[in-house]
Amino acid sequence: MTKIHGCLVKVKRKLELTVIQYSFLEPNRSTPFIPQPPVFTQKMTTPFFAGLAIAAAALAGRYGIQAWQAFKTRPPRVRKFYGGGFQPKMTKREAALILGIREGARPDKVREAHRRVMIANHPDAGGSHYLASKINEAKDVMLEKTKSSGSAF
Repeated sequence: MTKIHGCLVKVKRKLELTVIQYSFLEPNRSTPFIPQPPVFTQKMTTPFFAGLAIAAAALAGRYGIQAWQAFKTRPPRVRKFYGGGFQPKMTKREAALILGIREGARPDKVREAHRRVMIANHPDAGGSHYLASKINEAKDVMLEKTKSSGSAF
């Protein structure tokens, strides 16, 4: 073993070099060297992890800003409602539009949709009598109970 600047270099059997630091004691002590942990690892890890945290925060901020800008510029999500009025004689297509179901829906789905729409537009809850009659007519057309006469009343 060779003494190099206060460090001893040992060659392991696997040809790996390890540096062990020693500090000098006072000359009157019997043991001249006491092993100390390497000081440079303690001094270098704190700035490394601080830099890593700052880089992660900057990267997260960058992606956050990009996501916010994409969120702000997206088109508004407005539900499209049927813009036309009622036809003189209600068709299956119009009845399906009123109830919010497909034209070929099963009878149980028709009843469920009728119940849902009727609760939202019931005259006792502030809804219109005209709309309630149209909803009932739409249910009848979808269930093919009666044919529409062309009048809501």
